[in-house]
Amino acid sequence: MNAMITPEMYQTGTDANSSILPTGWSKSNQNDSNPKQLNRGHLLADVLGGSGEDWRNLVTLYRNANYPAMYFASEYIVSEAIQSGTTVRYRVTPLFKDNELICEGLHIMAKSVDDDSVDLNVYVFNEPKDAVD
Repeated sequence: MNAMITPEMYQTGTDANSSILPTGWSKSNQNDSNPKQLNRGHLLADVLGGSGEDWRNLVTLYRNANYPAMYFASEYIVSEAIQSGTTVRYRVTPLFKDNELICEGLHIMAKSVDDDSVDLNVYVFNEPKDAVD
């Protein structure tokens, strides 16, 4: 997913559509017990203008990868920048191992266009919370 995020895009995205089943998603993930703690995660966050109606913008993520990991690694930083008037070039690539249907992580790159306030190149592991503790 590649995007040029402008200040006008702030908080214009949409929640993930529950009828979209990203790779690795199972209807069993939709119950309250959800033992794997899986979410439909936005590649481009809704706060940054990402659509939850576009299947290409959604991947299956463990809750811990979706928040707090992805939020603090990139989304918060980019959100602050665009709120201050900066445009940011943003790229998120889900990385899959072999034939796995759930990505093992996300490679996130972001660079401000107007100044040097944002320059990110991070990897977020897509693991259940217990694997991180």
